[in-house]
Amino acid sequence: MILPTMKFVVSKTVLHKVLQNVDSALDTRPTKEIYSYVKIVAVDGKVSFVTTNGDMWATDEFFCEVLRSGSVATTMSVLFEIVKRFGNELDITCELHQDSNGGKLRLSTGNQSDFEISTISVADFPDVAHDEFVNSFEMASKDLIDIHKRISFCVSTNPARYNLTGMLFHTASSRGDSHHDTLWAVATDGHRLSYMKVPFNSAFNLPNRTVPRRAIVEIVKLVSQADKISLSFNETKLRVQFGSTSFVTKLIEAAYPEYSAVIPSNPTKILELDRNALSAALARVSVIYQIKGLKGVRFVASKDSLCLTTVNQRGDTAKEIIPAKFSDNETFEIAYNPVFISDVLSAVEGNVVRFCFVNEVSPSIIQSIDNSNYCHVVMPMKF
Repeated sequence: MILPTMKFVVSKTVLHKVLQNVDSALDTRPTKEIYSYVKIVAVDGKVSFVTTNGDMWATDEFFCEVLRSGSVATTMSVLFEIVKRFGNELDITCELHQDSNGGKLRLSTGNQSDFEISTISVADFPDVAHDEFVNSFEMASKDLIDIHKRISFCVSTNPARYNLTGMLFHTASSRGDSHHDTLWAVATDGHRLSYMKVPFNSAFNLPNRTVPRRAIVEIVKLVSQADKISLSFNETKLRVQFGSTSFVTKLIEAAYPEYSAVIPSNPTKILELDRNALSAALARVSVIYQIKGLKGVRFVASKDSLCLTTVNQRGDTAKEIIPAKFSDNETFEIAYNPVFISDVLSAVEGNVVRFCFVNEVSPSIIQSIDNSNYCHVVMPMKF
């Protein structure tokens, strides 16, 4: 005997958007089969969807015509692919039919389409995280997107350096006192470091919290559809909310290194030049460096120019000279991994980039002359 239970009707556009949002917490290759499912609960005119991969949870909901209350879990990829292919103007009827062999979730659009997909009981679905969050604040989504754009390339991809495989967030004072009115975001892989500061009108306190790289990527995708977002932290998790959408991720609990020690406090040699000209010249000399290059690309700064040189093991050489302004009268030499500099130049905005040097062996500061709220620090190579 077939027993109809849960039933609701919703437009394809609304259902597709919610499924797209909760898909963010799932992996292409889940570690457990249950992590490929979506939990659906329909009650009191509202339908909610939940997914998890064990480390991240995504939830979203919408109001619609709920004809019968109920809950079920089904394979997310199958449901999402079917809904994707329905016409945008259609209303979709979702109805759960249960019998002795289990249940089927029926998706129908009048007389046009009719699908039935396998389900499992929600009792088999993992519990959703219901933590208390003590450090909460709101920020513009564009600021979080900008943080990702400017500094995420420095996050380590090396699993052996687990504590660096995420982005550090904390608050600090812009005045050097206990009035924490600035959010800092920091990323480093041990060879280069980037940070960005976001000023706030009101003070709040956030201790060091490290958000995994994958979670940052998914959060940035999600919040692009919002203006304001709410971030809430506790010691082990981050929750991001906007509208009806909620995304929770576990944090990296390994201690983040004391990064401020590697940021030069008083560099005295300043080089300024056109960002696009440097990027193009660096791309050209890198052709030689990429063929078994030796000791990086050498930067030789003089009063009104920057000379780039490199040599590889075959004896091939490259040389580029770019107009520049250098603060010292004496020539200064330093060498870099060209990939690190190219990554920075791609993340920096504006036409003019500034290099700040201490000496040829200390880290260098690279930043846009138009925006001092973010900064990049790169270790030189020995030559």
